[in-house]
Amino acid sequence: MTDLRLDADTHHLIGPLGSVHLTPVQSRIMQCLLDDPGGGNTILELAAVIWPDNPPSGVATTLRMHIHYLRLALHKVTARTVIAVSHPESVYALADAEH
Repeated sequence: MTDLRLDADTHHLIGPLGSVHLTPVQSRIMQCLLDDPGGGNTILELAAVIWPDNPPSGVATTLRMHIHYLRLALHKVTARTVIAVSHPESVYALADAEH
């Protein structure tokens, strides 16, 4: 994903079509995906990184909601689907990465 850049301090995601502000949670999800572009992250793996000490109740639903809005933000700066999910494991990864 060389055409995407994340500013972790400001939570701005910069892509070929501009930039968009992410929430802190969306920024951490994006950072996880950028850190391991060829891998993939399950909901539980993402939750452990984002909320290591105190995950919210309904963590899976909460993360899916954040991922949904992150996908919309990514589409604004790339005009394409960037996050892929494999079912039934629900493993999230960058769509352009080998998985």
